[in-house]
Amino acid sequence: MRLRYSAFVKAYVDYFMKSYQRKTRPLSEKKELKVWTKAVIWLHLQILSANKGGVSDIEGTVAFKAFFSEEGDVKVISENSIFEKEKGKWWCLKEYEPNE
Repeated sequence: MRLRYSAFVKAYVDYFMKSYQRKTRPLSEKKELKVWTKAVIWLHLQILSANKGGVSDIEGTVAFKAFFSEEGDVKVISENSIFEKEKGKWWCLKEYEPNE
């Protein structure tokens, strides 16, 4: 999760896209995401919880909040991410808002 956040901070959208499992990559959002990540100031990442995701697990979830400043206002992205391990690497399957 921290690597994905760091990719946002640095506007490394290619890395961020590659962190998704191939079948779930939102490639249609790539250009818009790059513009947006450069337009905001990233403040910090807060991991709220992690469920599973250990060495012997093949799936896990992470709940987080990512704080940023946009046009002088502090805003937050609050999401849960589902990850799946394939061939020893973790891939993001889906991100969704906690109330979904």
